[in-house]
Amino acid sequence: ERRQLVRRLLSAGEEERREVAHEIHDGPVQLLAGSLMFLTSAQQEREQQRIETADDYVERGTTYLRTALVELRRVMAHLRPAVLDDLGLTSAIASAGEAALAPYGMSLRVEELGTPGGLDSATEMVLFRVAQEGTTNAGKHSHGAHVGITLDYRDPERLRLVVSDDGEGFDSESAFASADGHHLGLLGLKERVDLVGGTFGIESSPEHGTTITVDVPRHVDGEVEIEPD
Repeated sequence: ERRQLVRRLLSAGEEERREVAHEIHDGPVQLLAGSLMFLTSAQQEREQQRIETADDYVERGTTYLRTALVELRRVMAHLRPAVLDDLGLTSAIASAGEAALAPYGMSLRVEELGTPGGLDSATEMVLFRVAQEGTTNAGKHSHGAHVGITLDYRDPERLRLVVSDDGEGFDSESAFASADGHHLGLLGLKERVDLVGGTFGIESSPEHGTTITVDVPRHVDGEVEIEPD
């Protein structure tokens, strides 16, 4: 059973890598190619003493370069958010959640109970992805106004993460059948939680919002290596 779980996890990781490759090709690579074209044209215009036109090409090329930089940083943050290492799990979850919900005008409250600690890096990454997926789904699909996230460290042996929204909800019986191309989907998240020895649950029904609950062990002996998303 564990081997089957690992195979499914690796398959999901490979699909995620393909998606990242497509993102880089369709975004930053195209922008860099466009920038090179503008800068080459600028050089040609300068050689012909058409300075005003050359300056225009330089400005457009610079704009493309700046946009490519933003896109590359976004892709890098998706792979391994720097804030997770710099500021810790709670701040990373808050930052990602606010970014996910901002386009939809939804508010976010993140609460930390007890004393943080006792999690290996693989478990932290899994928890971050669960919170990120939960807030992203809430923003896109719930049509609600608020998302709440709680990290409960009061049990010395386990951490509980709860992500809930006040949106429309859905039929949770079919939730684990979905795994869209850009995200791992709920099934992929459950598999990752299983791999670090945790449990994953989701409660939702029409007009009653959605709650995702994850329990993971603290002070795990040995780290589980997980491919970056």
